[in-house]
Amino acid sequence: MEKYRTHQHTPPHLFRPNAIYMVTSGIFGNRRLLNTNDKKGKFLEVLFERAEILDWNLEAWAVLDNHYHFVARGHQKRRNSLH
Repeated sequence: MEKYRTHQHTPPHLFRPNAIYMVTSGIFGNRRLLNTNDKKGKFLEVLFERAEILDWNLEAWAVLDNHYHFVARGHQKRRNSLH
């Protein structure tokens, strides 16, 4: 039986191995904290590192001053935690 992961401030999450997910998130208060190419570059560096560690394949991404999006294929096996 599949279980939804629940978190206090987000909707339930259902993970399926090898599925494609679109993730989007905004900076609290709509603040423009990613407002330089250097900051965006560092954000992408961390995103790529985490994707590799978690065995996720990034397909596409966009980083704007106050939010980001990425499309990724999940890993092949079920794990207890994604973060």
